[in-house]
Amino acid sequence: MHGLSAEATMNLLGLSVFVDSSAALVRQGRIVHAVEEERLNRIKHYEGLPWLALEECLTEGGLTIREMDALAVGWNPFRGWHVRMGQSLRSIFAMPAAFTCKVVRGQGYLHACRQILTLRQALEHRYGCDDLPCPIHYVPHHLAHAASAFFCSPYDSANVIVADGIGESATISFFTGSGNRLQEVGHLRFPHSLGHLYASVTGFLGFRMAYDEGKVMALAGFGRDTFRDLFAQVLKINPARGTVHLNTRLLDYHAAREGLFSQQWICATGLESRRPGEPLTPRHEDLACSLQVRLQEAVLSLLKARFPQHSERPLCAAGGLFLNSVLNGKISREYIPDFYIQPAAGDNGVSLGAALAVQAAFNPQSPRHVMNDAFLGKSYDSSDFVRVLGRRNLNINPARDVYV
Repeated sequence: MHGLSAEATMNLLGLSVFVDSSAALVRQGRIVHAVEEERLNRIKHYEGLPWLALEECLTEGGLTIREMDALAVGWNPFRGWHVRMGQSLRSIFAMPAAFTCKVVRGQGYLHACRQILTLRQALEHRYGCDDLPCPIHYVPHHLAHAASAFFCSPYDSANVIVADGIGESATISFFTGSGNRLQEVGHLRFPHSLGHLYASVTGFLGFRMAYDEGKVMALAGFGRDTFRDLFAQVLKINPARGTVHLNTRLLDYHAAREGLFSQQWICATGLESRRPGEPLTPRHEDLACSLQVRLQEAVLSLLKARFPQHSERPLCAAGGLFLNSVLNGKISREYIPDFYIQPAAGDNGVSLGAALAVQAAFNPQSPRHVMNDAFLGKSYDSSDFVRVLGRRNLNINPARDVYV
């Protein structure tokens, strides 16, 4: 991050351009406005530049794009590409049938990176200006997640864990936070991803990957842990080193996105990949249960190994994995009760974290904004509702007391 002095750090616009894209406006450490693009364009899990969210942030902040002191994007396109490419090639040799899906996913990733790298030109074209003065900072994805958790928490110091599918190359990252500083103390790399493991089994169970994991979490509550031995093979846990190892020969995420599963996996489960709408059986419930149990064992093991003095510091968390409320309850009960989870734990919160990370880097004396609620979008009053209903020619009978 460069090109910005501490004195100039005033208005920061954070952007997330991958899935669940969003925008956030931060002014001197205070969150002025934050909103997901899908709330405005009505496209669930929208992926792309969040133009409507960006414009709402500017409008609510009373600013123009030229008045921004900096833009922060929650992804660094210069990081991690070699790790992704190398692992993809290894996966293709292990499962040649996965070649097409690897190419398709690679093209999607390159398109998103191109949008990030040409952001300045896109903004200048959209707003009719040829010399947008503000610098654009590419904040590493997991740092943006960590900032969204720690800098919005009520803690002056804390340990921070970030876990999702994958950042630029990291799948799980560990930080320590103190005041307005975040320091990474370790990470695990692709392909060893707890998020990808959960998503792959979600697809095998006939649900939408990176969409319906909450249904699998709920399904797990009906099952028994009968696939424990299988998941011990799929996901190796090393408590001494604080690592996990995902067996991608047995279960490959990108192949799963195309409905491809290894014969070894099919034989081990005794199941074919379930098609959407087909009946759920007790074996499906058991598979979900063993997945959830193994996930919880892995996260608790990682936390105890990476943060052994956990009783002395609270824990903050972000990343899509921490949308799993059953896992969060387990952490709170069995690891530490002082546990703050960023409400927008998925990629929708990355825009906020990117802006806060830049704010902390260039103005460490700025105040912190504790998020006691997630009401950061546009507010409405009765006149707004009357105006919308009136356009539909609907009769309006205002209530004298809405609490009666």
